[in-house]
Amino acid sequence: MSVWRIPVSDEDRIAAIRAAIRMEEILPEGERVLLDGELLEFRYFIRRYEGELATLSHYLEEESKALRHYDDLSGNARMYVSHFIQVLQLAVLRNEIRRDYLAFYGLEGGDGLTVPDLSTEESLLYWGDFVIRGERERTGRGGIPLYNPAIAKVKIHYELLLETIRSLEIHRRNVSRYRENMLELRTKAAVYIETVWQRVEEKYRSADREKYHSVAALYNITFYNSGDQLNVFD
Repeated sequence: MSVWRIPVSDEDRIAAIRAAIRMEEILPEGERVLLDGELLEFRYFIRRYEGELATLSHYLEEESKALRHYDDLSGNARMYVSHFIQVLQLAVLRNEIRRDYLAFYGLEGGDGLTVPDLSTEESLLYWGDFVIRGERERTGRGGIPLYNPAIAKVKIHYELLLETIRSLEIHRRNVSRYRENMLELRTKAAVYIETVWQRVEEKYRSADREKYHSVAALYNITFYNSGDQLNVFD
């Protein structure tokens, strides 16, 4: 009795199931290994399997694009927030803005040109929101807006980053959901393949070796003999 190797990649699983469907469609009734209801189930399953796999691939690609976009936008937002804080603190040092107004930006008690740590996403979002609200509060009290960069420019880059973060969260949820679906489908695919191959083995094991190998090749069966892997359809 042969010992086969169930495919481990999605492409090979799909090929094995499609081979089984093709064989069941062309063989005479007496040589088939699946019942009519099982063949319908295989057809439905392979459409779902391929559809879920294509959807997962799509979401993985979208997540990858969003990550690349995120890297660019977080760098821009970090640069603008940092630059704005430095310009603000220089204006305080030149007595163009009252030092106590730094409290609007969460920067009270700071000395010189110290810029808060913006290395993490959490800190960048925290300080970005603080300086945007702080500038709005200060100018709302009659203060002259800062330029180079203007807060409007800071806000654009901050909000673009926020939008991308939300988009990434959606992509990650989609990827996680479809990965879970694929785990279920891969397990089911392995069961289907093993079922078909077992029935082929039972049906043709009494036939001569050449006949068995010929049928096995048509069903995409990969098996081991005496410790050596033999792929009969290579």
